[in-house]
Amino acid sequence: MYNFFYNIGNAVINFFKPMAFVESLPLLLEGMIGIFIVMAVIFIVIWGLQKFSK
Repeated sequence: MYNFFYNIGNAVINFFKPMAFVESLPLLLEGMIGIFIVMAVIFIVIWGLQKFSK
């Protein structure tokens, strides 16, 4: 049973690469900015429809 958990622990430790995470941060930032822009466009469209449909 110990070997099983030992092997699982090693797999997790060897799988996580901190530098790969740091290198992916710019891409994550671009994605978050894209989500923010899409949400802003949806908000503006809904606001505009409410304003001009009265």
